[in-house]
Amino acid sequence: MEITSRDNETFRRLLKLTQKKYRRELNECIIEGGKVVNEHITRATQIFVRKSSSNKLSGAFPPAPPPIFEISAATGQGIEALIKETARLLSTLAKPDPSIPNAVLEDTIDKNAFEVIAESVGVFCVRGPLVDNLIRGVVLTDTESNYYFQRRLVETGVIDALKAKGMKEGDTVQIADIEFEYFE
Repeated sequence: MEITSRDNETFRRLLKLTQKKYRRELNECIIEGGKVVNEHITRATQIFVRKSSSNKLSGAFPPAPPPIFEISAATGQGIEALIKETARLLSTLAKPDPSIPNAVLEDTIDKNAFEVIAESVGVFCVRGPLVDNLIRGVVLTDTESNYYFQRRLVETGVIDALKAKGMKEGDTVQIADIEFEYFE
């Protein structure tokens, strides 16, 4: 059902739901946002969906109020009209620009990857998702956290990779904004 008049009984009931006393009396409410709407759909709750979310029911409407679709997940009533309107609106959107590169999805990044760079003689830099995640979870002023950090550097192969690049005792290691001297 599409509502196009302010005199519509459903519209008047929805307008009442902007007031707390009517929400309690009718045991109904107005919900907004995809997540909340999806939760109500899975519970087979009757939902009224506005075409335009930019207008508030309690606010002033333009001369012709936006249509509201009454749908029911339990009976399927109104869903076809809502889908058709959604498809129509989507067809009016601009097509994506193919010259803009696609973003790299986080789950395609190897979270255990790192690289060791010999910046200069006796100075080594470690970069990558592994050490970025590791450094976020430690507090180096805390003894236990510092031990954990050192143990993880050994377990993940960072220390072996540093040694393979030529690191020896007394050399400087930089990880993110942390710099320390290496000692066995």
